Amino acid sequence: MSNHKDETIVNYQNNLEVLMDSNNNVKSPLLVSLEFSDFQSVEFLINKGADMYFKINGKYILEILREENLLTMRKLNFLLKNGFSLKKFKIERLSNFEFKYIKKCLENFVFDTNFIKYLLNLYKNKAGISKRKFNHRVNNEINKIEIPMELYLKYLDRKDYKKVEYLYKYYVYFIKNNNCSRYLTTY
Repeated sequence: MSNHKDETIVNYQNNLEVLMDSNNNVKSPLLVSLEFSDFQSVEFLINKGADMYFKINGKYILEILREENLLTMRKLNFLLKNGFSLKKFKIERLSNFEFKYIKKCLENFVFDTNFIKYLLNLYKNKAGISKRKFNHRVNNEINKIEIPMELYLKYLDRKDYKKVEYLYKYYVYFIKNNNCSRYLTTY
């Protein structure tokens, strides 16, 4: 670990706003910690309220890491385990990501960490839940994603059929809605 990075994190632990790097690029302490793969600082900042969805020049931290070629599966897994979700990060923004990152985000979107924590909290507190309410929560969880048709069409235009197939199977499997097949077969 470099002293510069440590100094930056220490100076901004209590101020979760923004800072500038040596090239005058706006950064957040969370982004700097992720860039250096300093997961201890990332966890500290998240626990202190750092916003994983903070935008810098209109881009989310995840997008910046991808553009800087600093996004790794380890970093994405860490963010997902600490509450990152596609709820606030629109799926369309993933279209330029490597396919493995798209899959990982989708696979962790339904029944994500927050949903699991909710179930564990019920168990821990020995709180009962009706079958109807439980089914309602599960259905809300399953139906929380909508894969936009533009994403399918973008991959079709690129002749990236592997992504189209995966998105389609994901959507049909979790959402149980075959209406999108009409669009795909007429394209």
